[in-house]
Amino acid sequence: MARELCSDFLDLPLTKIRVMPVEVGGALGGKNLQPLAPLCALLSIKSGRPVKMVMTKAEDFTDNRPAPAATITIKLGADKEGHLTAAEATFIYDNGAFSG
Repeated sequence: MARELCSDFLDLPLTKIRVMPVEVGGALGGKNLQPLAPLCALLSIKSGRPVKMVMTKAEDFTDNRPAPAATITIKLGADKEGHLTAAEATFIYDNGAFSG
């Protein structure tokens, strides 16, 4: 997805875009939508050097789309020994106009 964003933003074919992903820890913030990737690509072209983007947790939360509002209901049933005997879950997400 980052390659496609950069390709569109810079009006370059995908074959001219190289993205080097790195391992990230945890599940905080977005991993799919990377709206600052085109800016990194433009800076790389202008400087002639690779560009690395490092963000704080707060910056990540304000830059990327946060997780959608959700209501989650989970019911579990167990016998006297503590073995699960039943499970039911309902997930309701409010993705708004732009489902991610």
